[in-house]
Order: sequence, then C-alpha cells, then structure tokens
Amino acid sequence: MSIFEKFLTKTHKKWSRILPSFYCAYNLPTGGKVYIDITESRMMLARIFGNFEPDKHRALDFFLKKGDAYIDIGANKGDFAIHAALKVSDKGKVLAFEPEPQNCAWIRKSIKKSGMNNITLVEGAIGAEEGLLNLFIGERSGWHSLVTSDDNIKKDSMPVKVYQLDKYLENNPIENLKAIKIDVEGFEKEVLIGAQKTLSGINDLVIFIDIHPSHGVIHEEIYNILHENGFCIYKEQFPFNSPVEFNDKPLELVAIKNSKK
Repeated sequence: MSIFEKFLTKTHKKWSRILPSFYCAYNLPTGGKVYIDITESRMMLARIFGNFEPDKHRALDFFLKKGDAYIDIGANKGDFAIHAALKVSDKGKVLAFEPEPQNCAWIRKSIKKSGMNNITLVEGAIGAEEGLLNLFIGERSGWHSLVTSDDNIKKDSMPVKVYQLDKYLENNPIENLKAIKIDVEGFEKEVLIGAQKTLSGINDLVIFIDIHPSHGVIHEEIYNILHENGFCIYKEQFPFNSPVEFNDKPLELVAIKNSKK
C-alpha cells in the first residue's frame, strides 16, 4: 500500500464526513470496473486499492480456471463476481445472487461498464426454502441481512425473493461448477441446507464461506454440514492447505471437496 493509500485509509472517517455520498466506476486491480461509493466505509475504499479480502481474491485465482462456473451468493457490489468472470473467461459462467435492489442496480451498471457477458445476476437471496423473507437493511450496503440482530441492523426491512440453490440449479443448470462464495450476514446455515444436492453431488467443489457468529451462526453447525457432504475445511490463507480444527473459529474458511491440495 502506498503512502497516499495509507493516508486515505487512516483518515477515511474524517474526509468521508465532508464529501457527499457518490458512486463512481473504479478500475479494479484484478481487472474490470465496479461502481463504488468510497465514502461509505474503509471496506469500499479497500476494494479499489486491491486490499479488500486479499486471501479470498487469491483463492479465486488459485482455484478457478478458464471454462469453470462460479456462484456468488451475497454479491454486494459485484467485485468478486467480476474478478471471477475475468478468470473463467467467456468460456465460463458466473451466477451472482444479491437480494438488495440498490446493490443489484449498481452491479448491473458495473457489469455493463466492464463489458461482461458471462455474468448472470439474480435479484434474490438463497436459503433453505423458496419464498419471501424480510431483508433487514444495514447501515452499510454490505450489512443487509435476513437475520434480525442488534449488530449494525436498522429497523427498516423489505420483502425479498428467496431461492433454494438446488431447485434453482435444477431449473437453470450450469456446467463445470467449481466454486461457490457464501457471504450472507448470518444466513450461512440456511444456504447450505438448501444446497445439499449440489454439495453432495459435485466432486472437486470449493466453497469460500464467511461465518458471522454476531448474527447467531454456530461454527460447529457449519462444520458438520460441510463434513457430512465430504468437504475438508481449511483456513482462508494461501496455499489453502492449513486444516481448521473443530475448536477453531475462523471468520473465513475454504471448504474443499475431494481435494489433494
């Protein structure tokens, strides 16, 4: 990180209060463009500097190749989806799910600005069952959640469509599914429950999952579902071969099925 980037990051709280909220299309270090409001948070600023969740971006590069398919559950601003789309190329496919309408609107603009034709954006969440659920709106665009919590959640909510991943893929099959990213602010268990057929039926599948205990998620329950479907669990640290012990409670992990890595 340059001195200028360190300065902007360190002083973000001060200058973000002065500047009006605004979205601009920024070049991503991994390629493509994404519309971001850098005044929103340091996490948004980090995206354009290339230091937001670097291990997860490195995991995309490590596991994905041309022609693969990738599913992004909880796409937020679409930066991971765009990174993955570039990695798998036009021969591959990216399927992104995002329930919040404004986030979806910016993702669509980013996809168009980046000239992507291999990303399918679905405005909706993924859960254990299909239907409608209330999405509780967070103070920041990455904090929206289907789980009620006192942690950064406002009183505002809106009904959103919820899909079951197994049923969605049965109706909209994709080939060469290699990786799934899950970042759903407390709805991790429900996503996995609704994806049992996908988890058990695909060899060499990789899952990047963020766990949110502040929203009531229990690590052991996530571990059990993954283990029951044949996954080994590793820390989200390159080269992704450090096992997570049952008593470990990392907030980000990589689950690999039938992998020799």
